[in-house]
Amino acid sequence: MTAGIERSFTRRLREEAAPVLSQIAFVFDGRRTFRRFPEGRACAQIVNFQLGDRFLSGQFTVNVAVYDPARGGAGVDPKKALEHHCAPALRQRLGFLMPGRLRALERLPIAGMFFRPRDTWWPADDATAITAATEAVIAYGVPWLEARTPGESGPSWR
Repeated sequence: MTAGIERSFTRRLREEAAPVLSQIAFVFDGRRTFRRFPEGRACAQIVNFQLGDRFLSGQFTVNVAVYDPARGGAGVDPKKALEHHCAPALRQRLGFLMPGRLRALERLPIAGMFFRPRDTWWPADDATAITAATEAVIAYGVPWLEARTPGESGPSWR
C-alpha cells in the first residue's frame, strides 16, 4: 500500500465518515479509528477502517469492537484502545453483521454457506465505498456495539 493511497483514504475518512459518525458521538483519531465512550463507564466502542495489504492492497474492511477492561482488556487507556486490544468475543468484522445475499437461503444445509454473511472488503479508491461502509456501520455495527457494551441502558455518550 503506497503512502499516497493511505493519505487519500484517511482524508476521505475525515471528509465522509467523520461527520456522520460524529453525529452519534464517535471521535475520529485522525488515522482510521473512531471511538465513543459510554457515560460513567471505563470502556470504549471502536470502529476501525482497516486498509488491506498484500493481496488485499487497495481495499478496506471495517472492524467493530468494545474495549472493556473488565472483560479481558489489554490494560490500556480506553481513549487509546484499538480493536486488537479487545477481547475476542467483543470484536467483529462488519461484513459478518450485514445480511447475507439471500437470507431465506442461508438456512439450507450445504448451499446456505454461499448465502451467509461474509467478510466484506470495499475498494479503497471507490468514491462511494466509504459512504456505503459508514451506512453499514450505522445500520449493523452500532447495534452490535450497543448490545455488547457493559451496562448499556440507552445512548448516553460523553
